[in-house]
Amino acid sequence: MRDADLDASLAALNRPPRPQSVRSATEAPPPPPSHPPPNEMADDALHNTGHISPRMRTQHPPRGGAPAASGYTRPVEEDRTAPPPDPALRPVQRPLPPHQQANAAVEPPQPLLSFKSEDWTAMMPSLLRQLAGQADVTKQREALLKIQKMTLTTTPEAEVWATHFEHVLEAVLRALQHEDEVLREQSVATTKDLIRSIPQRFRAFTEHVLLRLLAAGRDPLHSVAVGAEEALELLLAMSDTHRCMAVLVPVVMKESPPTLQLAVRLQSKLVGKFSQLQLLSILPQVLPPLFEAFKNPNADVRKAVVFCLVDMYMILGEQLTPHLAVLSTSQLKLVTIYINRTAKARADRNVPAVA
Repeated sequence: MRDADLDASLAALNRPPRPQSVRSATEAPPPPPSHPPPNEMADDALHNTGHISPRMRTQHPPRGGAPAASGYTRPVEEDRTAPPPDPALRPVQRPLPPHQQANAAVEPPQPLLSFKSEDWTAMMPSLLRQLAGQADVTKQREALLKIQKMTLTTTPEAEVWATHFEHVLEAVLRALQHEDEVLREQSVATTKDLIRSIPQRFRAFTEHVLLRLLAAGRDPLHSVAVGAEEALELLLAMSDTHRCMAVLVPVVMKESPPTLQLAVRLQSKLVGKFSQLQLLSILPQVLPPLFEAFKNPNADVRKAVVFCLVDMYMILGEQLTPHLAVLSTSQLKLVTIYINRTAKARADRNVPAVA
């Protein structure tokens, strides 16, 4: 029966289409089709990106190329009378997550638009005034989104950064202290994209940016605090190691949690970038604040100190042991336990599997 059904289905598919009847000349032409309703999914997708221009919401398909719920995508008709939309409010094309790549194969995403550097340069003073003035939160967030787009559509050598980078950086970092949570989230996201896109311009401001991001790391909003730590890790990866350590040592000496454990965790990340000789030379400055932090009642602080000392031991080996003599018996025992665990874990990873 399955073969018969399959043959019948194939025959139906191969059957030539039935000719349509010819309308007589006296018949009235059918009424023109009405326009379909606006693409609501496209509206939602663009609204979620923070780009609030109403003119743009019905002119772009949903992000990722997925069709609307009705299966219809309204074509974009050129409007020769209206002024062109603001290019900076168009959503930035980002790489699709794996679960959306199948839809992208059906309808390719729109290409990323590129704009001349002088266009951004002319726009920047207005954006800086918008961030520095008394504009409402929506306008300030819109300005941050435009700056974020600049980082993704311009080169590090673009004129806009040569002219305005210092003022842009200060405006974005100032927004990290705004009372509005959404604006702080957008500020930390823009900061991360700035560091990724034009890292060389941060080298003159390493200490300043590091301290401002450390302050943002104690933000009560978890997403802002996590984003600030991610931005700090990006900054440390492209900055001079000695300069960063010189900033963190007094922070560990004076600050309280949660900034304290964040600074110690950052020191751990820096330790691996030093050679043995370099690390030995800075131990007299680095260890005393760490040993003092080891006495902190906060368990997260003590844990961060232990991991930092373990990372030092992995580089220096027994050369670190004499410096640990100031620790109490229980502290030294705890550090020794974690040193042994870390050494064993690394040895197990390096041993080839037995066939």
